[in-house]
Amino acid sequence: MAERGEHVLVAAAWGAEGADPSALGHLSEDGWRIEPVLADQTALDRAGSRGRTPPPFQALLWRELPAGEPLGAIVPGAIRAISEHWAALHLRAHPAWDDTTASGIEPQIKQVSFLKAQPDLTPSEFTRNFREHVAVARVHHPAICRYAQHDVVEAAGDPALHVQGVSELWFADERTLVDRYFASPASVAVVRADNREYIDFSGTLSLLVRPDDTPKRSS
Repeated sequence: MAERGEHVLVAAAWGAEGADPSALGHLSEDGWRIEPVLADQTALDRAGSRGRTPPPFQALLWRELPAGEPLGAIVPGAIRAISEHWAALHLRAHPAWDDTTASGIEPQIKQVSFLKAQPDLTPSEFTRNFREHVAVARVHHPAICRYAQHDVVEAAGDPALHVQGVSELWFADERTLVDRYFASPASVAVVRADNREYIDFSGTLSLLVRPDDTPKRSS
């Protein structure tokens, strides 16, 4: 899991007939982690959430924020060259929990959600509700083995993603995600009521990816 700090997240789209993501493999040498977006997002639908198939992005790329560089300039030319469009976010991380070490789980699937705030909320109100959701998720999403929140500091791109938060939810595997996403039928109503307090679902996007936790494994 990313430690508390500042990071760059780039969402890249090259379409169904676009480039091979292996063309970005060399970026790992510069500290980028590359997470392919699953072409089939229907596991979210089966879990009781909402997926988008085909997804609007094909890869998510992460790295620590380099000091002193404008956000748009951090995006490598290799990403710009193969992408139809891209969006970059400067994020500040707030880890919630990590059960993977104690359980021996190596997560095989992750949900990354780009969260649009309810328009009537101030930034501090959104953040307060976002943080308070951790306690709700801990009870009502038993399949999550690792959870991190990120505040959006700045956005750039072609076009930019106008969101205020990003969440990462790790799961052992797809079957666990589908079977235990909610603790019970009653949990669905509890979670959705809590989400509606701060999330504008019309501008929110969730994506399933194959996680790359190389920094964690090498530590």
